[in-house]
Amino acid sequence: MNWVEIEHHTDGTDKRRYFAAVSGFGNVFVPATLAGSEQEIYLASLEDDVRSFRNWRLLYVPAEWLVKAFPHCSELCQQIQGKAYSLHTSQPQQRAPRMAVSAVA
Repeated sequence: MNWVEIEHHTDGTDKRRYFAAVSGFGNVFVPATLAGSEQEIYLASLEDDVRSFRNWRLLYVPAEWLVKAFPHCSELCQQIQGKAYSLHTSQPQQRAPRMAVSAVA
């Protein structure tokens, strides 16, 4: 897994940072808390037999699944997914960095 750090600006003053993981297959994993209660997301991922993992005390789930299962977070999730994938694929001939920083407007 390669990790990316993404800054998200919701307005002129509010800025948040998110971490996302990109697998060797190009799957993007985002924090489950993007959609709400981590416990609720975890139980839904078990029910749907979706792979998840815990890192930095947070639960990470596939972004594609999270958008389908919890559409209310789709805009933010898709922005993070797109930026994470873009950062991951921008260096195809080089070993991907452990951490990259980008901003999502």
